[in-house]
Amino acid sequence: MNILILTPGKCCTFFHHNYVAGLLEENCNVEVWETTPIFRPKAAKEYYPQRPEGKKYWLSIPDKSTLLDKLRTMDSRTWIISLIHYDKHSRFIYKALNKYDLRYVALLPKDCPNPKIDAPKNRPLSERIVRFFRKIGSYNKICSTIALSRKIPAELVGMRSADYAVVNSDTWRKSVLPVGPRTVIIKGPSHDYTKIVEWKRKGAPLPWKKNTSAPLAVFVDSVALAHPDRIGKDTYCRHVTPEGLYGPIRNALRDLQGKGYQVVVAAHPRAVEKDWLEHYHDFKVIKGQTLELISQSSIVLNFWSSCVAYAVAFNKPVVCLTTDEFEKGEEKLFPYFFAELLGKSVVNLTKAKQLDIKKELKVDHERYAAFTREYLIPSTCPTDKTIWEVVVHELKEQSQA
Repeated sequence: MNILILTPGKCCTFFHHNYVAGLLEENCNVEVWETTPIFRPKAAKEYYPQRPEGKKYWLSIPDKSTLLDKLRTMDSRTWIISLIHYDKHSRFIYKALNKYDLRYVALLPKDCPNPKIDAPKNRPLSERIVRFFRKIGSYNKICSTIALSRKIPAELVGMRSADYAVVNSDTWRKSVLPVGPRTVIIKGPSHDYTKIVEWKRKGAPLPWKKNTSAPLAVFVDSVALAHPDRIGKDTYCRHVTPEGLYGPIRNALRDLQGKGYQVVVAAHPRAVEKDWLEHYHDFKVIKGQTLELISQSSIVLNFWSSCVAYAVAFNKPVVCLTTDEFEKGEEKLFPYFFAELLGKSVVNLTKAKQLDIKKELKVDHERYAAFTREYLIPSTCPTDKTIWEVVVHELKEQSQA
């Protein structure tokens, strides 16, 4: 089976593990087209990720006309998996898919809780008013409303409705890709749950294993001022400074050490040393083993990483964090939403002199179960399958029909 993945980002080792490796294991021929030069030209010039080893299967598409030419000559038997959200800038892609009768799969992950999408009431009133008026009278908005509606065929406005939509939740979000009544829903596990399945199949190995009787505290490194997603996005954590972020984090981690905990920083998969990991030099930093670290932990500290899913899967208590500077930006909603979902309160590291460990070690099992159904794996999905095993099985069934 031939698979083409359309992505707005660049293919890196993190992308490979999430999207490509599982498809290769299912004996698929995979190609990845990077559209970063089209949709994020600044990131295309400034971001150079660590590429996967082995045969190169990715291609950088330099401009819109090149992408359209390649779609025009594509084999119609290829399944396209699109990760490119629909808007007025990407509309040309979905028009081309319709024009050339190319079948595609809409990947609609709900891996990370998002208060602006999952709980619109959390949006500031001013933002809700602006969003309401933006929907009125705009041709682009009318097209968008029709294209993204599950009840109206996207073909009415010249777009191709997805043949399949892959979701990992009992209640999936509003689509960000063109769908319609003919779109078939595939329910599968999230990427994070898939990693747990794969890890258990290997015997649950622990490359780094804690060698002390001291309880393990894992800080999940997620909010980073050097994060590549900030490139070209001036509003991302714009109120946060290195001193206002990393200083309170280090103080909290030292407090845990003083309470007898072994502390480890689980580095972000795309973390770099300069202006990022160098802020954690006083602590053990491990990259690429977040799942394994959390499985051994007694407590997990988190701002807004989707890796909180591992803590939920392993029933580990989570401390939801914020700082004074973090409170000034729109990102402040995330820790509070995480805390609401998990039955926790938010700890402001700038103000808290020390953590109330007895309080933070409590786990609300009912809320963890609800979180699992919403963000890890739907209640009707087999618990021993990966996302790509589920998807490829469905696509093969369709191809043979």
